[in-house]
Amino acid sequence: MEEYVDFLSMEEQKSIQLKALFSRHHFQNYRLSAFESYDLYAKSREFATPQSVITFVGAKGQVMALKPDITLSIIKNTGSTEEKKVFYDEDVYRHDFHNEEYVRIHQLGIEHIGRLTHTDEREILELALESLNILGTNRLHLSHQALVDELLSWFAEEKRTAVIQAINQKSVHELESYRCVEKLSEQRWQLLKDLLFATTADFDKMHQLFQTTASQKALVKLQEYLSYFDLHNCFVDLSIASSETYYSGLMFTGYLKDVAKPVLLGGRYDQLLKNQGMNQSGMGFAIYLDKAFLSERQTASLPIENEYLKIALPKGRMAQKVIEIFEKSDLCAKDTLKDNRQLIFTDEEHKLQFYLVKPSDVAIYVEHGVADIGVVGKDVLMESQPDVLELLDLNFGKCVLAIAGFKDFQQDFNRPLKVATKYANQTRDYFASIGQAVELISLHGSIEVAPLLGLSDVIVDIVETGRTLKENHLEVLKVIAHSSARLVTNQAAYRFKQAQMNEIIKKVAQQL
Repeated sequence: MEEYVDFLSMEEQKSIQLKALFSRHHFQNYRLSAFESYDLYAKSREFATPQSVITFVGAKGQVMALKPDITLSIIKNTGSTEEKKVFYDEDVYRHDFHNEEYVRIHQLGIEHIGRLTHTDEREILELALESLNILGTNRLHLSHQALVDELLSWFAEEKRTAVIQAINQKSVHELESYRCVEKLSEQRWQLLKDLLFATTADFDKMHQLFQTTASQKALVKLQEYLSYFDLHNCFVDLSIASSETYYSGLMFTGYLKDVAKPVLLGGRYDQLLKNQGMNQSGMGFAIYLDKAFLSERQTASLPIENEYLKIALPKGRMAQKVIEIFEKSDLCAKDTLKDNRQLIFTDEEHKLQFYLVKPSDVAIYVEHGVADIGVVGKDVLMESQPDVLELLDLNFGKCVLAIAGFKDFQQDFNRPLKVATKYANQTRDYFASIGQAVELISLHGSIEVAPLLGLSDVIVDIVETGRTLKENHLEVLKVIAHSSARLVTNQAAYRFKQAQMNEIIKKVAQQL
């Protein structure tokens, strides 16, 4: 058999190893059709939003769906008292609105449905760690839904979605604006900030922070599990949270070194089973094999040193400002940025590489793992919604995203408002929130000219001093959002270089 291994891709080889691992633990191979009735997902909105499901009309006129995930199909084919212990190796299909395309995702995972014991739960965690060990250098981060539930109770209910996003991104500066002071004292607020950036699992602080009975029981369980496993690879991470009601207990996320995004997601989903009228418990995980073997750095044509910290900066004044702060903080050598047309600079002394890129592209380099850290305007983050951690508000580059037009502008309500902008997503979301029909006109420069020439009624653009508007006989009619420079990091890179990045954040914050 070994003579055929060379003909298999790395993904195929690792897939065989993973399936052998699951078989040794008595999980049975489970095969499914690529199609499912759309009703299954329409009735389970907590599992998959209908907009993400790819649908088509079957031969008999019924609405069908390409499977967006596997778990719900396995549950549908499980009896109300049946125990099922299976693994699967399947493709799933989703509508990715972020990139405006349909995607095929290769998933390999396990599901255990039945009367789960403590031993069963521990086995699944062990298999998650063993699976990551097969794939490479890794970290497994754990949390619990009881902790998330209590954490959310400390913030304004109407801001729940924004709070969860801020928790996911470890954005304490955003969380501060949503905090209910009477529910979260200054002392406990400081504990939460410390724990979000902690490099070790500090259970003493966690027991001080979380006070409900459910949270205390969850912490005991997490501490017990961590005592079983290698603490260098296993960690409690309070930023694991979801706006969905899918998970109802233990939750975990797996990362691989030099892979930009999480490659393993799992947890308990008893509530999902209950919603399907079943009394069993359920737990499992999925490995995203496409992500595990797609590292941008492996295909780089320029020498990119993996032991260096890579920092993407926006060309122009903001890059110079960041470098000045780094120099004052003794984080980089003097005159790191050369006065030439070079776009990549290396500080050998501090093991840093700087990339100068277009401001709107910084977050893309960070999200895809080419850069570990980036500095980007909040306006760009709000528009593109990249999957990054937003760790620090740098409090410079301040501006507002605003609607601007002629001072005496009077809207004609007999037709949609014509709006010129390069911020299409934020513009669409804002006007939808107030029930205003709009016709968006996408422009990428000199937006102020549009109403002067009758191309649009108003514009939505970034305003700093307002001088350009004034000189073109325009003024701000409505501020939509405030923006400033933010320090962001790659999700996975932060988990592997947390101590180094925390030190940078600490020193930079001292200069602000």
